[in-house]
Amino acid sequence: MLKGERIMSVRTGFSAARQAVASAMLALVAGVAQANSATVEFGTLLSGAGAPTTANFAELTVQDVGNNAVFSLRASDLALFSGSAPFLGAIGLELSDYSSSVGSVTGVSGGGVTSVSISNGGGPGGSWDMRFNFGQGANNRLLNGETVTWTWVGGAGLWDEAGMAAHVQGISYGGTTSAWYRADSVSGGGIVTTPTVVPEPATYGMFGLGLLFIGALRRRASRSRRR
Repeated sequence: MLKGERIMSVRTGFSAARQAVASAMLALVAGVAQANSATVEFGTLLSGAGAPTTANFAELTVQDVGNNAVFSLRASDLALFSGSAPFLGAIGLELSDYSSSVGSVTGVSGGGVTSVSISNGGGPGGSWDMRFNFGQGANNRLLNGETVTWTWVGGAGLWDEAGMAAHVQGISYGGTTSAWYRADSVSGGGIVTTPTVVPEPATYGMFGLGLLFIGALRRRASRSRRR
């Protein structure tokens, strides 16, 4: 191959590599997958005669991570309720895509809760799709000021921030000892759902290969100029 032809070949390859890298960068910026997150506060009274009709006493953050959903619940102000030791006993969910198979829970940590179970039914009267149950023993419950985190295996994309409710137990209002409150706001007002860009691994691979190819072409071009 003549010198001029070699230079033209290198330039053509260099241009193609730059286009590949540019495409990969655009994919990284645009994102080819999204993960949702939301933070909600409870609540507005759903059931529990005599309990406060509004009482923002807990905050829940949910984040999709891969195929799973990570929950973090903080009992921020259970002192709003009358009773010897109010605690959070469960979170009920109305799902965006309900299946009788509710999955499993792992990675429980924090607070006074050592276990979180998952089951069908929840909310007032057990009519909701599913619920997360927190340990009910005297030393295994979510008390005021505590936070518990858990992972719902396979739960990514199934939850709906508008379809959540918290079950407060250990309260005392006449004959009422528990109440359900729905998620209705975030500090500052309004439920907030935030899409998070999560590039696919293949996009990173294409970007890296493009950079390597450009480096190789530069070295080849440098050798061609010295000949």
